[in-house]
Amino acid sequence: MNTDNDTVYRQIQQEVEQVAQGLGVDCRLSGDMAVAITNRLQKLFGSTTIYFPLFASKKERYAAIKRDFDGDNHNEVCKKHGISRRTLYRAIR
Repeated sequence: MNTDNDTVYRQIQQEVEQVAQGLGVDCRLSGDMAVAITNRLQKLFGSTTIYFPLFASKKERYAAIKRDFDGDNHNEVCKKHGISRRTLYRAIR
């Protein structure tokens, strides 16, 4: 693994560990779980590129766009969300 991959791998492990602890899993067990889960993910998805969308659904994405749009900041909202004006107009309809 290169340095960037090592960093992402460690970050995933830490996130899994924190979620497990947040669900009440013992600290020692949560660390072991995090290692096991990330190792499994590496075996399943190794050498592939995975894209995680920022929002789980179009409805959530459009809600975020609507929250950011004040009626006069078209360019800023489009740039922030990486969308065209057409998509902005679709979201605010």
